[in-house]
Amino acid sequence: NAGQTFFIPSGWLHAVLTPVDSLVFGGNFLPGLATVDLQLAVRDIEKRTHVKKEYTFPLFVPCLFFGLATALVRLKTTAAAAQLDTLVALTTREDNKDVDVSTTPAPLTAREHRGLAALIEACGAWAADEAACDDRERPFLTLAAEAAGCTSTTELVEAAREALAAVPEPKPKFTIKLQRGADDEAAPAPLRR
Repeated sequence: NAGQTFFIPSGWLHAVLTPVDSLVFGGNFLPGLATVDLQLAVRDIEKRTHVKKEYTFPLFVPCLFFGLATALVRLKTTAAAAQLDTLVALTTREDNKDVDVSTTPAPLTAREHRGLAALIEACGAWAADEAACDDRERPFLTLAAEAAGCTSTTELVEAAREALAAVPEPKPKFTIKLQRGADDEAAPAPLRR
């Protein structure tokens, strides 16, 4: 309806039909680390199906390098803040007992942790592959590395890999286990060509 905004989740196939003359504003966005794996899967599908560049996310690879730089800064900042909190707690305790630091919140959710791991692997592959992006996009990769205090994309990827390794992988808040009941039909067999 007129005036409405519609967000389509990452990876959802969709089409737009405007049966009457309309003015439609469309765009793409990368919502964060928790959906990086879905965004990478969409890009893989686009590559395999030869989607024209004008229909893909603009500057996708540079955007993800900036996302990696931002995540690295976030991890460093969170680690420094946790160390400072521990130091303050130790210096303000009068009874000189150990301070329980296990209550420090995790800097990443379980989903973000998995997304960042996928992002690091993808950026590592792109950093090693000159053909991963065109000449117009390549300078943005260097800018992303510099934004995180690194001198190269390879250094950015390695710094992010080390920072993620220092963060314990959080356990998901809940898991869903699907079980097939006795009355459920078996899944159809895959088609063979």
